[in-house]
Formats: sequence, C-alpha cells, structure tokens
Amino acid sequence: MILRRTAIRFRYDGADLIQETDNAGTLQATYTFGPEVDEPLRMVRGALTSYYHQDALGSVIALSNSAGTISETYKYDAFGTVQTPSALGNRFLFTAREFDQQTSLYYYRARYYSPSLGRFLSRDPLSYLPDANLYRYVNNNPVNFIDPLGFTLTGGSIGPTILHHPAPDIVPLPRDSWPEPLPGPQRDMWPEPQIGSTDKPQGCPPHSTGQQPPRLYDPAGNESEDTSAEDRARELGLKGHENPQAPPGPGFIWKGNGQPGSGQGAWVNEGSGETIHIDINHPVPKPPHIGYRGPGGKYDVTSDGRVHPGGSKWW
Repeated sequence: MILRRTAIRFRYDGADLIQETDNAGTLQATYTFGPEVDEPLRMVRGALTSYYHQDALGSVIALSNSAGTISETYKYDAFGTVQTPSALGNRFLFTAREFDQQTSLYYYRARYYSPSLGRFLSRDPLSYLPDANLYRYVNNNPVNFIDPLGFTLTGGSIGPTILHHPAPDIVPLPRDSWPEPLPGPQRDMWPEPQIGSTDKPQGCPPHSTGQQPPRLYDPAGNESEDTSAEDRARELGLKGHENPQAPPGPGFIWKGNGQPGSGQGAWVNEGSGETIHIDINHPVPKPPHIGYRGPGGKYDVTSDGRVHPGGSKWW
C-alpha cells in the first residue's frame, strides 16, 4: 500500500509566516501579524477565522472566533510541551512559535527546539559566545525568557522585542571580535549582516525562503534610505495619535478582540498590506507610539512625528 502525502508550502514575509498552500498552489491558510516579532493576530483557514490571545511570555493561550467566543485553549509545561495540540490547524503555540505536530518540534528560525527535551536539536550558530552549552534553551529559564531567532535571548513579553544576549551591553558584537568556535560546519552557519541584502542566510531550514526584506535604515544612525516609506509611516502614525479610535486612512478596518484603538488589535488594510498598531499606553521606558508595518518596513511613530525603526531599542 502506498501512502500519499500532501506537501504544504510556506510563504514568509520576512520572519513571519503569512500563507500556506498545497502543491497545486491552492491557498490553505493565511495569517496576520502585529508590528512586533511573534505577534500573531488572526488566522483564516477555509471558512473559519480565528483570533489569537497571548500571555505575558507571548505564548498563545487561546483562539476565539469572529463572535468573540473562545474556540480553543492551550496549556503548557515550563519548557513548552502543549497538553492538547490544536484541532483547528493552529501552528503558533509556545512563545508564538510554529509547532509541527508530526515531529512535536518548534521552529525557532535558526534551529528546531524539542519541548520534551527542553533543548535545541542543533548547535548554537554563535558557538560559545552566548552560552558554554551549545544546545541549552534560554539558559534553562523558560518562564522568564524567550529566543525567537534560535540564538538570541530576550525577556518575554507582548510588545517590542529587545534582542540581546545575557550581557546586553555587547550587542551587536563586531564579527571580527567573536571568539573562534570549534572546527566544524557551524562556522558556515553564522548569520551574515542583512543590511541592504536579500540573500538567503546560511543555515536556513528547508521550508524557509530565507529571504529578508531590505533594511531601510542604518541601525547605527537610524537613517532611512527610503523617505517615502518613512513619510507614509509618519502620516498614518500621526493620524493614529490624533484619533486612535478612527481608521487612519481609507481601506483600514479594525481587527482584534478589543475596542477600536485599544492595544488588543490593529487597524489593517489588506489591500495595501499595511497594519497600524495603537500602543499609546506603552509602559516605560518606551514612550507612547504607533506601530506601523507595511511593504516599506516596520516603524514606530511618536506623537511629535519622529519615526524610528520598528522593534529597535531607540528610546
């Protein structure tokens, strides 16, 4: 007997999964994300639309339907083993990373992670720089930290992701100052700088396109090379500050479980591919801002019209 399997193809927008298709190109599911890393907002699979709910660590704890009724809930142990996998086809579970039910592994971009073992299955691409243990997950402290990239420790929370190693003052380290790793193939897996480049990084998993959108700014000076993208972010961001409860422009509709203008959702323009996330009640040290995400990149806009690269530590 020959068992026939259906392949699923994944399409990414930068680091975020946005579509699933079968071999024939038939759309199976679409996903909408907020402006921050691993912030899923909505899943559309067939005729069913589901909305995500996350805890303080960023793990998905429930899905609700368009009527606001909870359709699924999830519980995890400390290292991410889910008690009951999704029956609705939801892939985003522990720390909002993609879960493969066939292998019971999570995809953390640079590496795969086993929640039953509580460790990664391959060596740290940065070798011994972050940790002497090349397979350990977040220094064995999964209730306080996350690792969205598979090699970068960060404090877990919904909102801006501040990427750092255990010693944040050394980020980012110049490549020529990294310690020499042990001989082996891991040297070829070191991530290359992606500024101004869309080349596929070394060591990308097979189902990832590996393509990253061109950077529109210099991280050292926060200066955009594409002023039109900044201007668009500033225009919509200032409108969001002026009236968070109103659409920032034509074609925008509110998607989320909270009231329009609240932090529990976003203004989404599916035609232009733009998302406006209202974050005017953000706790210190980051000031109130509007998170813009569009074809030109991700930006944070303050009430005085300043535009900053989204997700960066600019405050």
